[in-house]
Amino acid sequence: MKKGLLFFLPLAVAGALVALQGLLPSEQALMGWIQYQVLLLKFLSFACLLLAVSRFRPGDYLFWAWSFLALEPALLLTKDLFFEDLAQVNLAGELEAGALWTRAALTFAGNACDATGFILLLNAARRAGLAPAGRPAIRIIAIAGGITLAVLLAGPAIYSDGRVALAGSVRSLGDLFSDLGDAVSIVLVMPLLLRAWAFRGGLLIWPYAMIALAALSYLCYDIVWALGPSVWSELTVRRLDEFFRAAGLLYFCAAGISQTLIIPRRRASIP
Repeated sequence: MKKGLLFFLPLAVAGALVALQGLLPSEQALMGWIQYQVLLLKFLSFACLLLAVSRFRPGDYLFWAWSFLALEPALLLTKDLFFEDLAQVNLAGELEAGALWTRAALTFAGNACDATGFILLLNAARRAGLAPAGRPAIRIIAIAGGITLAVLLAGPAIYSDGRVALAGSVRSLGDLFSDLGDAVSIVLVMPLLLRAWAFRGGLLIWPYAMIALAALSYLCYDIVWALGPSVWSELTVRRLDEFFRAAGLLYFCAAGISQTLIIPRRRASIP
């Protein structure tokens, strides 16, 4: 299997899934489809990231980086299965207090694992002595741009959910953790892309690029979610959101597969 195919395949599959949604006969069927689609893709991303974990010995630096990335879909899949309604029917509002706290804890843990995995991957390249692509000024601008985007896209939701959470809403506390995770991911998109570009010409560009594209897909998801309703119809916003959500999860699958392909058997990489 050519690794270049991993770049295009997530987009093609995400597009096909959105096209299939347009063939469903009713709104109820569509909501059910979306629920099962998200659950399946999160499971697949967990399985593929676990393949990457298996290529390193416990204790290796990259073992922990990929382990944290694999834990994110596993934790959020658990949340979705038992404490969430992906069809947006507000199941969490009907949960008892203990279940709401569990939902919030899983949301926090999943987003924390995601951010930790991103940071460990970035630090792995630094430990190997590889600087990000671009001049220092460009890197500073990229980080500043990421922070600005995070404030613009995730800031309103953080403020809104934070206020309600401080008033005692456990459900909003879980939403706040998700908002904060979105903000961190947005900030890290450009550093991930610059790290991936620094690996150009080598095999490591593939897993790093796939992770960066996953983060970029979620950035596009956040942009559509935040700005789309003022520009497009509800149907268009939904389809774009589902496209980018599916693409993000599929790029995580591609990241795990590409890491597996470049390291065919378990061995240490970065001590």
